[in-house]
Amino acid sequence: MNNTALKEEDDPGWIMKITTVCEQNTKVPVIVQEVLDKYQDVFPDQLPNVLPPHRAIQFDLNMKSDAKPQHRPPFRLSQVEQASLDKFVNDLEVKGWIQLSTSDWVSNIFGVPKKDSEGKLPSRREWLRTATADTPIRWVLDYRHVNSQTEVPKIPLPNIDDLFDRMYGSTIFTKIDLASGYHQMLVVPTARKYTAFRTHREVYEWVVAPMGMAGMPGIWSRLMRVLFDKLPFVVVYMDDICIFSTNEEDHARHLAKVCDILRSEKLYARPSKCSFAVDSVDFLGHTVSRFGL
Repeated sequence: MNNTALKEEDDPGWIMKITTVCEQNTKVPVIVQEVLDKYQDVFPDQLPNVLPPHRAIQFDLNMKSDAKPQHRPPFRLSQVEQASLDKFVNDLEVKGWIQLSTSDWVSNIFGVPKKDSEGKLPSRREWLRTATADTPIRWVLDYRHVNSQTEVPKIPLPNIDDLFDRMYGSTIFTKIDLASGYHQMLVVPTARKYTAFRTHREVYEWVVAPMGMAGMPGIWSRLMRVLFDKLPFVVVYMDDICIFSTNEEDHARHLAKVCDILRSEKLYARPSKCSFAVDSVDFLGHTVSRFGL
């Protein structure tokens, strides 16, 4: 597509990767703000402490015919890491996202330090020098032995040029980031045993979909496409939703339709990561605006 004006098409939505939104317009148009005010429940500061609803699409695993559990010795954790992990697990239990498990498919969990105030990623040794149980850390599940024995569903991706063409003519964009995306989907009860992980105290399994399982991206994408493919003004990639329109009135109407679906499906967005009614959006390494690519 050349650097010409973009035009909206009526074909179904596709999946695309959205990275960041350029916020040239910091003031949300009144007509768009009215929609946001109406759907405040879709944009809570924190996810409600309730389980996701039972939907037609839930996270499931198809294991290979010769799949079998593997004994994997637990990772050693320092005392401060154990205290941090206890807080992390307790929060998940309170939300109902995990439960005690007797599964043989036990995976390990380990912590990855988050970037410091200067944007640098400290080593584990550096992190431990000053860390407390409240120091931010990202807990990662090592599902390699499960993923290697999983039949991963193959989800076809669209042609990149087709994605650009779909936004042809658009002049106003909104990006909605779904909070803790995968955790807003239930795990089929028979598949929960494959999500099990051990801490220094107990073995747990996930009730909601965890991060790190090979089949999850495709299954989540399938849910998003079922919900939004019928809308010609929406493209979705994983937990990012991008709405594009040619004027503020249409954009408010398009945003309302998306919010209506999110509300009915009890899907919640993270307001701090959303951008509304901006005039350009970056995705797939390109910036798309009213001026083209």
